[in-house]
Amino acid sequence: MSPPREEGGQEIRGVTRNGALFETVADLVWKIPAAGDETGSVVDLALRITNQTETPLRFNRFDTLRLALFAPDGKALPFMGGRNAVRAGQGAAPPLLPGQTTVISRQGRLTRLKDGGLRLIGSEEIGGIWYFDGLAPGRYKVQFIYENHRSGTGESDAFWVGEVTTPAVGVEVR
Repeated sequence: MSPPREEGGQEIRGVTRNGALFETVADLVWKIPAAGDETGSVVDLALRITNQTETPLRFNRFDTLRLALFAPDGKALPFMGGRNAVRAGQGAAPPLLPGQTTVISRQGRLTRLKDGGLRLIGSEEIGGIWYFDGLAPGRYKVQFIYENHRSGTGESDAFWVGEVTTPAVGVEVR
């Protein structure tokens, strides 16, 4: 596990698996939108992957990545969402050359629900949405889970295979 560090108002924590460094990048403060603000406030979340091998690696992006969010009491909030269509050509990333880094964004918005509660909601590049309900002011932890068991069909399109959970990053909703 790499030591945590801060860059521009974001905390970064990482772990290495099968030759790749996986890092959670998250805004440290998630601002509660003002009453009546229908757009919500932007929350930048991303999984950063660095190829630490001597050969190119490819990462499958089709149903391989999800967020985990833990409430101030340590309990996991339910990860919810769905998809009614898939955007063509978005599942496989180009090869990541040795030493190169790619970033998979999961930018979200912290929004107010009609009952006054808070929701963190975002979308995926392949289609569909994800969300967490029941947020309130307080300190949370967020992490990514990347899991791919599909190896591809040949050497030229072989995917990185494995499971990894990044270390949790502390954030504050306020």
